[in-house]
Amino acid sequence: MGRARSDLGEGMSIVDLVHLSRSYGSDPEWVLAGGGNTSYKDDALLYIKASGFPLATITEAGFARMDRQSLQRIWDASYPRETQEREAAALADLMAARVAGEEKRPSVETLMHELFPYALVVHTHPALVNGLTCSHDGEAACRRLFGDDALWVPAIEPGYVLAQAMHTAAASYAERHGHAPRIAILQNHGLVVAADTGDEIDRLQRHVVDTVRRELAREPDMSVRLMDAELGSWVNRTRQAITAAIDATTDTEDVVFGTCPEVAARLESRSTFAPLAGAFTPDHIVYSGSMPLWIDDESDLDATLPAAIARYRDEYRVDPRIIAVRRRGVFAVAGSKSGSQTAYELFLDQVKIAAYAEAFGGARHLDPHLVAFIESWEVERYRKKMSTGGQ
Repeated sequence: MGRARSDLGEGMSIVDLVHLSRSYGSDPEWVLAGGGNTSYKDDALLYIKASGFPLATITEAGFARMDRQSLQRIWDASYPRETQEREAAALADLMAARVAGEEKRPSVETLMHELFPYALVVHTHPALVNGLTCSHDGEAACRRLFGDDALWVPAIEPGYVLAQAMHTAAASYAERHGHAPRIAILQNHGLVVAADTGDEIDRLQRHVVDTVRRELAREPDMSVRLMDAELGSWVNRTRQAITAAIDATTDTEDVVFGTCPEVAARLESRSTFAPLAGAFTPDHIVYSGSMPLWIDDESDLDATLPAAIARYRDEYRVDPRIIAVRRRGVFAVAGSKSGSQTAYELFLDQVKIAAYAEAFGGARHLDPHLVAFIESWEVERYRKKMSTGGQ
């Protein structure tokens, strides 16, 4: 697995990677916000999306150049057992694997890209596919739909631990089938496809998406619901209550409100909202938080909202990014208009995933220990910083 090939990347260049990256990065059906990553490799170097560079607008300058021999040595490295020490040591080795003069920070999933002995690797987070990965019957459905064509990867700590688990699983796959996997489906995470040409990447992506789509029970109605005068007035008052309770210096216009038929159906009661009471993937934790705040009664929010937010802070040690008000709609608050808009978009992504998961036994959230790991992980704190203007 991951061994050098003398013909790897022959006839291709990083220009092809830029084109492929922009194609998928500009389509919200594949990635949102700063999610997803891509790479191209030849026999000596791996070019991987650097942190802080959105795929939709990436150029050649947005890829970090990595020495593949140095990356290969990480597979056999010994690291401390304690989580923070292990992650710090693995990150240091990853940074040291950059070629001389490279200053950009490579994606934390660089090792995962290295293990595939193909020129191109594309990792995306399509809601359609995550309807399967974030479901109770996801593994069984994956085996039924794709058989030996796909490698199923159980949910595990992202980064180094995930890469090592995939390295072992992919080596076992190669022993059984005589070639490395081209499709990996990651529980509560997303999709990885690998190939030697962009056309083959596109074919594999379409194959996975079309196969999952045929299994769906329904397509959620995400059409925007326009506000009438009464709702608009209530939204403005509630925005003021939210900013007063969370941060009085925040402009009320930085708080995003939205709803749609599928969201409205989820807001009928606490039980209908339950599939959204948690996080499905690392991206959802980073951008929209690990748990929304549910408000059961819209009346007198000026008085009740501060107490609800205070209770949320006591339990989760952060402010809510998503506030769902029964039979009204959803507010997103993330410190800026763009941050709040991104948080809302990731919440809507969860809404779609929950609907798609109905075809596979219902929605399955990330386990609490993985949520805690991701919330405290330096890598995700860095990614969040970069996504909000730290680049």
